[in-house]
Amino acid sequence: MTCRGCRKDNTSNRRYCGGCGHGLTSACAACGFGNASDDRYCGGCGTAMGVRSIDCLGPLPDETTELAGLFERPAPPPPAALPKTAISQDDLDRLFGDCS
Repeated sequence: MTCRGCRKDNTSNRRYCGGCGHGLTSACAACGFGNASDDRYCGGCGTAMGVRSIDCLGPLPDETTELAGLFERPAPPPPAALPKTAISQDDLDRLFGDCS
């Protein structure tokens, strides 16, 4: 059974897709029979299955390159310039003594 969400081919005994977790069967509201997700009529009682939200979706895009630019991180800002100090070597020598 092919998943309508991600198009992965699943074995017929699976109820959920192994690729995306989408439900592969939908229960009939009238009798509870488990139908394939693309069935329009119930296989147990013949009741119309109705419109499912997956039917309203268009096909999935094959490539997501058009969305790649939305997820790029902006470049970090340049580091802030340190303020210039007005301390001279003579000031340091007075504070710490002459080490020479």
